Amino acid sequence: MKKWLSALCAVVLVATCLFTFTACGNKNLVESSNSTASVISNGGMLTVHNGYLYFVNGTNTNNGKNNTYGSVTQGAICRIPVDENGNIQEKEDGSLPTAEVVVPSLVGFDLGSVAIYGDYLYYSTPSNQKNVNSEVLYGLTEFRRLNLNNIKGKTELMYTTKSSDDTVDFTYYTVGDKTLYLVVYEKSSNNITSIRLGKNPVTKVIASHVKNYLFAEQSSANAMQEGVSTKVYYTTEADNASYETGVKVYSMLPDGSQKTEIGSGEDYSLLAIRAGKLYYSYTSGDYTYMYATTDGATFHIQTDTLISASRSTYDKMLFLEDGSIVIQEKTKKDDKDVYYVRRILWQNKEIAVNYILYKGQVEFLGIYENSIVFTDTDDGTINKVDYTKDNSNNENTIILCEEEFEKADGNLVGEIVGDYVYGFINKAVDEDSTTKKTYVYRVPLNPAEDEVVEAELVAVL
Repeated sequence: MKKWLSALCAVVLVATCLFTFTACGNKNLVESSNSTASVISNGGMLTVHNGYLYFVNGTNTNNGKNNTYGSVTQGAICRIPVDENGNIQEKEDGSLPTAEVVVPSLVGFDLGSVAIYGDYLYYSTPSNQKNVNSEVLYGLTEFRRLNLNNIKGKTELMYTTKSSDDTVDFTYYTVGDKTLYLVVYEKSSNNITSIRLGKNPVTKVIASHVKNYLFAEQSSANAMQEGVSTKVYYTTEADNASYETGVKVYSMLPDGSQKTEIGSGEDYSLLAIRAGKLYYSYTSGDYTYMYATTDGATFHIQTDTLISASRSTYDKMLFLEDGSIVIQEKTKKDDKDVYYVRRILWQNKEIAVNYILYKGQVEFLGIYENSIVFTDTDDGTINKVDYTKDNSNNENTIILCEEEFEKADGNLVGEIVGDYVYGFINKAVDEDSTTKKTYVYRVPLNPAEDEVVEAELVAVL
């Protein structure tokens, strides 16, 4: 998620001007609902709303030349019709429908994403603003929205990041029936900025000197809706390192109000918010301990639910609604790194379930029914495995496809909608061409028995 520095002095000056302009421009935003009742899968490479699948049509290099508004197709936002389950409505001859370009801007880059709240499509795109030397400030990211009742109309600018050489993360929070917040973390300043969207928008920094942060899952019809969080979490260094240890952990609402210290004294890491639970960890000696507490509650190691205690390193995790976790575990065997995928469930501070689901290094793509869907990073295959059973010998692993999805980057990770998993694949689209481009493909999650399928191109323009 790094962006490259471009004309540093000019960037600093113009970024400040852009920020000022954004605040003024926000006054023209129209009040809108924040409803996601008909939305499936918000905040990634695709989303479903009112009979359409909206998707980022591939990825492209963010170099200041590939983002001329109106001429972008690869990396633009497109849409095609789907049924009530989110499955694409094919033509009578079985072919895919022709896609419609909705936002002809580059959204298929490392900070791209698409989401729908109310009647608006929200997305991020590299800036087309120029500095005093007429250089495009494509290292800055603009957050924009489009009224879906007028897709040929103008997009509205909501916020522009302040620095080019930056790590940025963001999400949207819904509060009440109408209020929607865009919340942005920027590494260059270690600040979290909140933008309340609507008729009288407010932009302000709500946290500074941020060491670690955690944003909630975005609201949608298929999110873990039991208590989708309205909290923003972050940590800072202890006030006085000479006699205080660890970090201070805070929770607050997306406007910065109700700031509360909920933890201190340990070097806590914030992991995830799922189904009304906040997951966190800390390391003591050789062990890393993982706990779950109620969303918004103060940390109490003695009474919070122990999720895991291990000497192994977990670099990827999926949190299931039953309180168990699926982890990518790295251990050593004969001085070599060995990887396992495990499902672990602790009850009463003892391990109740400890299944090996897969042997190998993976990228998680999501959860489908009772299965974990993932890419094997060694051979590139797309697989699924039932997480309710031990699979120590990999005998229950189902290979879905032997074509490799591009490695996840930022928010543009593989996603499951309906009975398909979607992801980006880089290959020649036409049989007669050797030129490879990255577009969106889909793979069925319930193929015929023992059938390994070829990934299907989603977009036909």
